[in-house]
Amino acid sequence: MWKPVANLVFHGVLIAVLAAALFASLDWPRETALFPQAVGAPILALTIISFGLQALHLRRAGVEAVNAEIEAESEPADSEVLAKAAVEFAWLIGFAVATWLIGFYPAAFLFLLLYLKIQAKLGWARSLLWSISAITVVFVVFHLLLRLDSYNGLIGELLS
Repeated sequence: MWKPVANLVFHGVLIAVLAAALFASLDWPRETALFPQAVGAPILALTIISFGLQALHLRRAGVEAVNAEIEAESEPADSEVLAKAAVEFAWLIGFAVATWLIGFYPAAFLFLLLYLKIQAKLGWARSLLWSISAITVVFVVFHLLLRLDSYNGLIGELLS
């Protein structure tokens, strides 16, 4: 587990990268910049909030107290960490392949549904509810409101 100060440094770097990316997109054509700005701005805002909350926690508890609390927890073995990372990367690769084959919206729905069911170990009803809700929000915002096209997938391209 990361120490709180290292976590703050990570958040600081992430804030700088996101801010630089958003700043760079200001010169892009409106249609090109819309998606990265619509995604990047909320992520930047949430990262800033997370940074502030962690800094507040560090200030209140004191760095030494927080570090002692973390060191008291057991650290997972390197092989366990690598195995978990491999599983997460496999999910991401699966999502990329599914997006390439069947398109963004169906792939995102299937990814969320299966990830919540298998990895998060939620029941089918909750997995379906969260997946349908998330994809509905994404579809309404990006397809209906912002009128951004998504990738239809190899199968969709072949059928059209």
